[in-house]
This record gives sequence, structure tokens and C-alpha cells, in this order.
Amino acid sequence: MYWSIDPNTSELIGKIVLTSARPEDIPGFLITTEPPKKKKGYAIIYNIDQGKWEQVKDNRGVTGFLDGCEYTHKELLPLPDGFTKERPQMSEEEMLNWLRQLRNSFLVMTDWFMLADNFNKLSQEQADDIQDYRQELRDWPETYELKENEHGISWPILIKAPSWYEIDDIPY
Repeated sequence: MYWSIDPNTSELIGKIVLTSARPEDIPGFLITTEPPKKKKGYAIIYNIDQGKWEQVKDNRGVTGFLDGCEYTHKELLPLPDGFTKERPQMSEEEMLNWLRQLRNSFLVMTDWFMLADNFNKLSQEQADDIQDYRQELRDWPETYELKENEHGISWPILIKAPSWYEIDDIPY
């Protein structure tokens, strides 16, 4: 009886029965020693250097946060440094810097309207709306007010774009 291991991770794949194999014909990914019984939450790997089976914590599928972003661990490796189950909390300064970047992207998305060929095609009401909207964006976040969301986190209220403005209208 032989046990097959993944050639990349050395993780146990399963049991194989070979009826006419000579020891010199057995490929390196087949192991002749029986593995231990698998513990819940662990994976069984074969340590090739030490020639023995080991149980390692299986973190695949564990979700949390890494560098402030949602993260799902997908490999049979330890969780990376900086991984946390807790949603990271931003300081007000960090939040405002992030929101300024978001605000800047809204300004970039409306730059197209400010080109003379495009601006001249707007009605007077649309031209006034887009100029007012851009001015509100430039003034923000200095003029922001906080509103608590459903998670109890206070966020600045973003400026609402004119009702006629659709991002899909902009040819990129």
C-alpha cells in the first residue's frame, strides 16, 4: 500500500494500491509509510527532509483582513504576518486621506465634462450643476459632516452627484 502526496505541498492526497511495483519503480510522490490519523483543522503532510509525516494547521479558507483589505487564505501555509480577524479601525486622519483619494477620483471622472467640446454641449442647468458639484467636491472633506452607518461607524457624507449625471455616459 502507498500514499500519494501533492508534489508541490507534500500534502496527503490518498491511498493507492500498486500490485506489481518494484521499490525502484515507485515515484517520489508515493510514500510507503502509513500516515497518522488526521486531526480536525489540520492537514497531513510528508516532511521529505525528515522522512516523516506531520500534522500542520490548515488555514485554507480562513477569512479576515490583511493590510486593511478583506483576505481569504488559500494556501497550505501559515497565515501571513499582519493577518487579523478583526476589521481594522481607521483613525479619522486615515479615513479622511482615503476619502480625499476617493473624492479626487470623482473629480477625475467629471474632468471629461470640463473639456470645451463637451462643456459646450451641456444645457445651462447641467453646466451649473457640474460646476457646483465639482466645487463641492473640491471643498470636501473640509466641509464634511459625519453620519453613523448600520455598523456604528461614523463616516463623512459624500456629495451627491447631479441627478442627470451617469458615469456610463463618459466615453473612456
